[in-house]
Amino acid sequence: MIAHGYVPNNFGTSIIVPLVKDRCGDVSKLADYRAISLSPVFAKLFEACLSGKFGVYLQSHNLQFGFKKHLSCSSAVYVAQQVIQYYVRRGSTVYLAALDARKAFDRINNTIIINKLQSRNAPMCFIQIIANWYGKLNATVRWNGVFSRYFDVFCIVK
Repeated sequence: MIAHGYVPNNFGTSIIVPLVKDRCGDVSKLADYRAISLSPVFAKLFEACLSGKFGVYLQSHNLQFGFKKHLSCSSAVYVAQQVIQYYVRRGSTVYLAALDARKAFDRINNTIIINKLQSRNAPMCFIQIIANWYGKLNATVRWNGVFSRYFDVFCIVK
């Protein structure tokens, strides 16, 4: 697959299952759900192989805490507290701005990801596989055992 830059069509198919965040909350509100995407097992296995082989091209900035092993929001809060304390102890006024980007992650256009890989000089075979895979993304929603029609997915991060 790597040599040909091609993945099977089924690799791009997923089932989205909405899960209630708080069963005691208002289950009629869309905001009280989070979506879990179920992918084929072989696709997940191949994804792990690609990550192991080409993971060096997928590194993020050292100050990004989300979606990294052994780091979390707690790590980011700790770093922010330490920086604030450092400057306050030295008599500086500290101003802080925060951006809630939790929903931005799943809204990245797939073309941007391909362009980013190219700018990082990722091997062409890897870029072709990702582009081929992203070109096949589609999903269905499963709700109480009933499936929606399949629809194409254009903004997602694998």
